[in-house]
Amino acid sequence: MLKNKIEFPILICIFVMTLGISSLFRTSINEVDANTLAKDISGIGEVKSAIIIKERDLNGKYTNFKDFVDRTKKYGGIGEVVINRVNKKYKF
Repeated sequence: MLKNKIEFPILICIFVMTLGISSLFRTSINEVDANTLAKDISGIGEVKSAIIIKERDLNGKYTNFKDFVDRTKKYGGIGEVVINRVNKKYKF
């Protein structure tokens, strides 16, 4: 049990701050190379990672998650599960 009414808001603040800080340390999808992407994300091998990076190199940086989804969905084999793994690992 919480001993006073102040402990609960403090715990909530710490939790929220921890979530925010963890996102600061994620690498940008626009900075990663194909080898790292293939190594970091289960379900992405050398071919899929090369496609993602080539798309970025040819058409510019991914501006946000929706842009990433729209641009990579047109290539077969890069499904929703893999895309969500990328979203959890990298920032946009």
